[in-house]
Amino acid sequence: MEKEHANPVVKLVRVPWDKGILVGAKPPRPAQDYGFIIQRTFEDIDGYTWEPFFMDPTHLQQ
Repeated sequence: MEKEHANPVVKLVRVPWDKGILVGAKPPRPAQDYGFIIQRTFEDIDGYTWEPFFMDPTHLQQ
């Protein structure tokens, strides 16, 4: 997923993750890219899990 960082959708998912990591959040698992869904997970300093993701809506119409 790193090579696609210029993609606006990847930025939409990655920006909250990057900001969370900067303030002490921890990534419990690697980024997920299923082709039609991309997701990154982080646990904030209070222990809450956040999972920003994007799902391509055109995939549902198939």
